Amino acid sequence: MKRYLLLALALLLLAGCAGMQRDADRDADCRDAFSPHYEDSYFAVGESCEISAELLAGATGIRKGSNDLQAILHNRMDQDVTGASLAFSLLGPEGKQKELAPEIREERGGLYSVNNLQLPALEGRTLVLKVERNTVKDRVLFDLGDMSRTGEAEVGHTHEVMHDMREIPDDLDTSRKVTSQKGRFTVSYSIKDREEIPLGDFHSWKLHIEETRTGDPVNRALIVINGDMPRHGHGLPSNPEAAFLGNGNYRLDGLKFHMPGWWQLALTISTANEYDRAVFNFILDQ
Repeated sequence: MKRYLLLALALLLLAGCAGMQRDADRDADCRDAFSPHYEDSYFAVGESCEISAELLAGATGIRKGSNDLQAILHNRMDQDVTGASLAFSLLGPEGKQKELAPEIREERGGLYSVNNLQLPALEGRTLVLKVERNTVKDRVLFDLGDMSRTGEAEVGHTHEVMHDMREIPDDLDTSRKVTSQKGRFTVSYSIKDREEIPLGDFHSWKLHIEETRTGDPVNRALIVINGDMPRHGHGLPSNPEAAFLGNGNYRLDGLKFHMPGWWQLALTISTANEYDRAVFNFILDQ
């Protein structure tokens, strides 16, 4: 009898292990259905494997204090998640959860602007993004104390080293004409009556956007503007806006760069069919 009991126990243990392996395999298969779309995003898959989220935060990354982000949501079919309800909270080291109240606005095509996301601390905290759309609900977790962006994972750059320690690359591209990260748009800018970007003055840029493949002008795009200094960890002192002028041309008003040094201006460009992100680098002298 004892022999049969031991055999039954062994079979139960094997069945349990097989079930755990199936759960792990199913979870891995689920997460393999998702992939990031941008080189420098913070990317995570929801606990229910219904939705993935990418957070775009500019050169300095997510930081303590106020943050302006873009959130991009996709389902497991890699389709944009539109019309969703988003809510952010912060999970502390002792399991205490604090609701956050940023300004959230859906731009278009699964792209959401998240402004004034206040993070009192990063270490030991988890940023929780709850997403609801009709009957679909999911919760996406971002470990703020150990976050790396998709483009940094291979070289080991974590969020913590992005502050005050990032050296200016020797081969920094300061061109006024760039191709967007996914190659969809070619973007250029000029400044009326100026050769150089002014330091400390409000001014405007004239922007031109074309389809990279065809050269056709991109009209009536939505442009979300983020600027910051990679070596200092703070953003723009103003809230610039884009206005469509016609024939692929736009005017960026309200730009102001108040400190000398290395700046990045990131433009998230969204049309009715697609979106992409263009980044300009420049260095301002005293």
